[in-house]
Amino acid sequence: MAEDNSKMEVEMEYNIKNNGEPPSDLSPTSSNNEPQVSSSEQSPTSSNDGQQIQIRKHAGRARGTLNWTADENAWLINELMKKATTTRLQANFPGVKKRSIGSLSNHITSLRKKGLIPRRWRDHYSAKIDGAPWTMDEDVEIMQWHVWSREFIDAKVFVANNRSGEAVRMRADYLCQDEELVSIIKAIEQAAREDTYELDTALEDGEPQDEIYEEITGMEWLAERNIRQAIGESLASRTLDSESITYVWG
Repeated sequence: MAEDNSKMEVEMEYNIKNNGEPPSDLSPTSSNNEPQVSSSEQSPTSSNDGQQIQIRKHAGRARGTLNWTADENAWLINELMKKATTTRLQANFPGVKKRSIGSLSNHITSLRKKGLIPRRWRDHYSAKIDGAPWTMDEDVEIMQWHVWSREFIDAKVFVANNRSGEAVRMRADYLCQDEELVSIIKAIEQAAREDTYELDTALEDGEPQDEIYEEITGMEWLAERNIRQAIGESLASRTLDSESITYVWG
């Protein structure tokens, strides 16, 4: 009895010194004399309603899927404009590295959340009821997409008006009814591409970077200004929908 009282006094003394925390040397020992595992070797635990839940370590395993490349994103965004089901996307995914249906679904959701595609991008049924007037920025992006074989489109341009991919395709078909407009924009884009190649070559030859970048910026600005002018003139010459765009020349 005296021994028990002595132990209680020791515990009380340690509790006072350690703000109520029991001393480590008074921790219970294993009943089968197995060695105790130090706290640094134990898996972390979390508390839920007072219960201790053991959390498994994952040995450094990476979660999620491999990063998507720019080419994969470009292909996917284009295919989403074509009424393609997720199963069809998975079956026709380009390259050796295939994506699962789950990976595709998650990535499409991620593109929407990040504002890289409009939320209605796959909503083909809403294409004919898109009510917002088409902007010059949208028309420029559509025509550039068209003249470069409709392979890459910057879908962020269409987020503000929440366009569907099918609506963009329909707008492209309408704009391209003017064959002269298509020819003009093809010529502008081709000239800009050749100028950019020459400037890149000059940069590799050691020309001053600041001067080269300034020339590239000026060239791109001039090309887009000419494209905007061509689109504006084309639409102004039509009787149907001639006032359905917002002219932005800045």
